[in-house]
Amino acid sequence: MAYAVFSTGKHRNTSIHLSPLSAGAVPKLLLHKIEGYFVPFFVRGQLFAYTDFTAPNFRIVRID
Repeated sequence: MAYAVFSTGKHRNTSIHLSPLSAGAVPKLLLHKIEGYFVPFFVRGQLFAYTDFTAPNFRIVRID
């Protein structure tokens, strides 16, 4: 499971964590304080993100 933590205010940023779905699993920090909003999602095994990084009207990017 992936989840995002958003920080708002003058300097918006996003941190992304990955967590196994097993009981007692400890989440792993994947990306720390990415500038702007960054919302990851999966489509057929591919990782994408909805972001405003260098795109004030947002965009969708594919992540290798």
